[in-house]
Amino acid sequence: MQHAPSRSILCNTLPSLVWRYRLALFFACLAVFCYGVFRPESPPELFQESDKAMHVLAFLGLGLCGALAVHGRRGAWAVWPALVAAAPLVEWLQHVLQPATRDFSLGDILGNLAGAMLAAMVWRLALGWYRARPKP
Repeated sequence: MQHAPSRSILCNTLPSLVWRYRLALFFACLAVFCYGVFRPESPPELFQESDKAMHVLAFLGLGLCGALAVHGRRGAWAVWPALVAAAPLVEWLQHVLQPATRDFSLGDILGNLAGAMLAAMVWRLALGWYRARPKP
């Protein structure tokens, strides 16, 4: 009797389409992220300092999609240091590529770092929940 190849914990829980196309999902998220960060004009101000909230949400989404894309692969842990390194780099590149309309902001870097930390915490909690759930 042959055994099916072992699969990741999340493979059995997430909808199969998301699991199967998780790398494509990451690249779609990355494309939206790059558009939002590198577009010439700043996003509209929804409320005071709303751009900081958008930085948090952008890195939260990118971190979760990145972690999902590489889950179960060798070196998957590298998502988190890459996000921490990208936090100031993205802000600097934004200023270099769009100097007339975009400013370098320490607050935006902190928002990026906060989003990366939130993504890591949510990912850790989700993995713990999946591992602890009763098996069918």
